[in-house]
Amino acid sequence: MEGVWLSDMPLDCNEGAVGDELLQVDLDLDEQALDGFEWNAEGHRYREWLVPASLANRHACVSIVDDTDDSLVNADR
Repeated sequence: MEGVWLSDMPLDCNEGAVGDELLQVDLDLDEQALDGFEWNAEGHRYREWLVPASLANRHACVSIVDDTDDSLVNADR
């Protein structure tokens, strides 16, 4: 499958995330619209979705998270 991996919290290399930037993606979609794209992995403390890029591109507002804002980077950790 191809698409954009999204999660409901910041992930790190322990969860397979790679890179030096943290992006915040706000979608103008409700959870019901994303139901078919959710990956349910047992034992994970977060939720994740593999969303088709075409859908994400149409409905996403993306911003780089300031890494000096610990409230965002350390959310739910």
